[in-house]
This record gives sequence, structure tokens and C-alpha cells, in this order.
Amino acid sequence: MRLACFFLAVTLLLFNGLPLEAQTVRLPSSSTFDSATTPPPRYGSPPVGTYDPSNVPPSTSTFDPYATQPPIVGVQPPAVELGTPLVPLETEPILAIPPLTYVPQVPTNWWEIYGDFMYLRPSSSAAVDFAVPINGAIVPPPTPPVPVGPVVAVDPRYNAGFRFGFSYHTSHVTQWGASYSFWEGSTQNSVSVDPLTSTVLRSLTIHPGTTAADSNFLDASANISYDLDLIDIDYRYALLHSSWLVAKLYAGGRFAHLNQDFSSTFTNTTTVEQVSSQVHFDGGGIRLGLEGEMHLRHGFFLYSNGYTSFVAGRMHASYSQQDNFAGTVVNTAWAENRIVPILDIELGIGWLSPARHWRLSAGYVFSGWNNFTSNKDIIRAVHTGNYDSLHDAFILDGLTARAEFRF
Repeated sequence: MRLACFFLAVTLLLFNGLPLEAQTVRLPSSSTFDSATTPPPRYGSPPVGTYDPSNVPPSTSTFDPYATQPPIVGVQPPAVELGTPLVPLETEPILAIPPLTYVPQVPTNWWEIYGDFMYLRPSSSAAVDFAVPINGAIVPPPTPPVPVGPVVAVDPRYNAGFRFGFSYHTSHVTQWGASYSFWEGSTQNSVSVDPLTSTVLRSLTIHPGTTAADSNFLDASANISYDLDLIDIDYRYALLHSSWLVAKLYAGGRFAHLNQDFSSTFTNTTTVEQVSSQVHFDGGGIRLGLEGEMHLRHGFFLYSNGYTSFVAGRMHASYSQQDNFAGTVVNTAWAENRIVPILDIELGIGWLSPARHWRLSAGYVFSGWNNFTSNKDIIRAVHTGNYDSLHDAFILDGLTARAEFRF
């Protein structure tokens, strides 16, 4: 059995080593491939009988990409002219909040002219107490006398003021401007007592060292007035300017003038006593600040402005007292160089017209003058003889409204 298998294997090896005769292979097509007449394929060539793209004859038909093609049913392609650059489609962002990046825009309005109406009132620190009802039946009157009624004061009230200004845009981020503000206020008060009663009036403004200090009066009146003038020259630079948020840096100069005048008159059957005091300040300095706006829909916007001024000037105060017998009995004055810090804050809402020519706004304004002197301070200093504590604050607050035209 083993011998038979050995002979079979030897026979197969001998048969496999014999040369084969040329054969003709029939291809699926009508052409006949003859291995005797066709050279053998090169190394790397596709096997015989497979598709060879290099042997495919060129097509006799030509394709013209610019030729008019029949439209696809149901789809109408857009008409595009040859040579037109392709523009990528714009898509809406998921969030509607615009970015806060600066967008340089040349403003359409180069000039701004505006006018403000201000309805302001000084704080209670500017009020002056001038009279108090006392019990005149006590003889001799004690020191201090016994009050029998409320203290009578002249308390400032709201008064109107105005501001006019303009600005010019030198570029899309810078502008220059100037404004003039004036505000005047006046308030008066009076009090009288029945001469048939034991109640009389005692003055709080007459110098305690004079004869009239212990006098009793039946009628008293007082008046206080204010005169404020401001000239501001400003430069603004846009730190941030987007479609809904604007922030500007403010720098400039300020010239300030403020007068406070007080007068009181006391009368009885024989005497007329008058007291007057004035506080004047004039100065100039620098002014810095920030301005911001947040634009809403339909032209509405919110705004907030904050400024700090450092005004150096001279403060002058005076006090005088006269009566109908001796004439002037007290006359003194005081003056000092001061640096007055001024803080201005304004908050409000406004509306901008669609053509951006008209701008209307209204808000609340606060103005605080620190390291200042009031009539109350100078009267107390003259009465006590101490002029070292003439440091107070003069505060204004109220409403403001602006109309602005841009062109």
C-alpha cells in the first residue's frame, strides 16, 4: 500500500514538470485571445480577461459643461451668471444677543445741539433756622429761654434751571463739546405772634453779644437765594460701541460759580433788626467721568452718567448786622482757598427717533459739592468765634429733561 502511494506521488510530480502545449482561450466576448501571438503581460498588469482602463478606446461623444441641460422635474435651479463669485449662505445665530465687540461706524450725525430743563432743590444742609417762639412771661427770661413752639426755618425748595450745549464728532469715536448751565433759586418764610399773648419771638441769627440778642420780637421773616453758573468743556472717547451698548470716557474742564445769600428781619413796636450773610465761590478745575447707554427696542434706551470734578478756587463769606438805632453793629468776613470735589450722577430713560435726528430723555440728577461752606456755617462761626469748622456739603438733587437735535 505504501509502495503504491509512493509511485503515485512520483508520477504526479513528473507530469507537473512536463511543458504544456499552447492553448486557445475563449473570452466571453467575440474576440479571440492567442497566447502565441500576444506577448505575456508585464509585471503589475491586470490579469488576462480583466478590465483594463488603459485599453478602453476613447469615447466618440463629447460633454459640454456649458451646454444647456434639461431641467430636473420638480427642481428649479437658481439663475447664476457666469463669472459671479460664490457667496456663502448666511445663517441666523442661535442666540439673538449681539456681540460686545467694537464695531467702527461713521456716525450719520456730526453735530449735536441740546437743551436741558432742570428742576432742582438744595438739601436741608442749606436751610437756615432764624426764629423760635419762647415764653415771654418769664421775668427775667432764663438762658436759654423756654421755647413754646417749633423752630422757624427758611428751607430751600425746588426751582427751575437750564443747560444749553453742543458737541461735534471729529471721528466715529471722538467728539468735542461745551455747555453752559445756570440755576437760580429763592425761598422765603415768615412768622408772627399775637401781641396780646405771652408768646414772643427770639432771633437765632442775631449775634449773642449785641444788645438786640435779648430783645423780643413780634414779627420775623427771612429769605435765602442761590445763583449757580457752570461752564463745561468736554472731550469724549467711545470705549465700547455696539448695536445695543455704548460706553464713553469723559474728560474736560469746569468753571464754577455759586452764590448763597441770606437775610432776616425782626421787628417789634420800636426796633427793626436785620442780619445778612453771603457765601461766594469761584473756581475752575478738571472733570472726569463715564457715560453709558443700553439701547432697547423701538428706539428706547437707558442711560447712566457719572462725573467727578476737582475745582480749585476761593471761597468768601461775610456777615453783617444792622438796626434802626445804631446802624451796623457787626460786620465781618472770612475767605479761604479751597479745592472743592463735585460728584454728579444722572440716571434716566430716553428715546431716539428712527432717523436718529431727535433724542429725548428724562431722569434723576444728583450733584454734591464737598468741602463747602453754607450760610448756616458762617452764622454759627460768627456767633461762637470759631472759624476752623467751616466745612460742609452743598447738595442738589431733582429731575432733568433733555431735548437734543442731531445733524
